[in-house]
Amino acid sequence: MQSHKTESWELMARILERVVANLEAARVANREERKLPCAPSRFDSSRIPRITIHDYVERIHQYADCSDSCYILAFIYIDRVLQKNPAFVLSTRSVHRLILTAVVMAIKYSDDIYADNSVYAKIGGVSLPELNVLEIEILSLLQFDLYVHTQLYTQYSNELLAHFVQLSTQIQTTQAEEVQEVPMECQEVCSQAVKPTASMGNLGTMPSTNEMAEA
Repeated sequence: MQSHKTESWELMARILERVVANLEAARVANREERKLPCAPSRFDSSRIPRITIHDYVERIHQYADCSDSCYILAFIYIDRVLQKNPAFVLSTRSVHRLILTAVVMAIKYSDDIYADNSVYAKIGGVSLPELNVLEIEILSLLQFDLYVHTQLYTQYSNELLAHFVQLSTQIQTTQAEEVQEVPMECQEVCSQAVKPTASMGNLGTMPSTNEMAEA
């Protein structure tokens, strides 16, 4: 397995994608959506953001310029929120803002250098006042418990990697079962059509994202 596939940001993104998908499927199957609280949490958007969980975490990774450990810490914080607040609903409407806020908290807790919230708000596609409110909210949900012991960090890191490897194996098996042989002439056309995408640049030229701001 290539090293870029096991970076912490991608471990976090892929596992959360699967977790949220499973939770949403379970709600539909059990009709649990009727049991959801009438008042959404502060993390819930008015509609499901168009940007995928993976692409959203990748955007944060590209522009936040934080240490790799922040994503493991952020995952632990999200898990703590769910453990300490059983009524909190992790869904396609709440996961993006929860990820953003958890990563921001992890950066401020573990990294020596970090940016102003205005930068992280732009990265996440939310307003500065909203991010400030979400930061206070997640601290309340965490009961201000931000400390992570080294042993616990290692445990989460190993488990995330194990789940990621298992998930990747399942996806590769499914793709292998569905793949069909492509004629040589088609392969040539496909290879000519593939072009590398240009870099999105650094923070100074960071494009805005409307997928979250509109949600």
